[in-house]
Amino acid sequence: SLYRKYQNDAKFGFIYYNPNPSLAAKAAEASTKQNLFWDMHTVLFNMHASGVVINDTSAIMNAASKINLDKKKLLTDIESDEIYDKMHYNFEILQRSGIHEYPIIIINNHIFKAPFSETELDSYIHQLIYN
Repeated sequence: SLYRKYQNDAKFGFIYYNPNPSLAAKAAEASTKQNLFWDMHTVLFNMHASGVVINDTSAIMNAASKINLDKKKLLTDIESDEIYDKMHYNFEILQRSGIHEYPIIIINNHIFKAPFSETELDSYIHQLIYN
């Protein structure tokens, strides 16, 4: 993943901009508890791009299976106050900062706005670090 590739050279952050995050957003955020955020993000992004509607637990479990997430833990984490509170806190920070678009990836304090692909992000990160 890009995080693993550049983790020693860049500071990463991904914030969903929504006071009521979707199931997919909560699933991606919950996957951080298993150190698989970027893997889950990529799977969910690709599913969405191929027309799959990700609005129920079975779609999330399908995504989790593709990257060997512990599904029971994922479900528990999705429903946890910790994940909701973190996402709501991030939303409030963005609001106070005057950022009103989503999703946003911040890399070395540079804001990268959606839509984006892993290839685009890789190129962007490489340019930031090595140019």
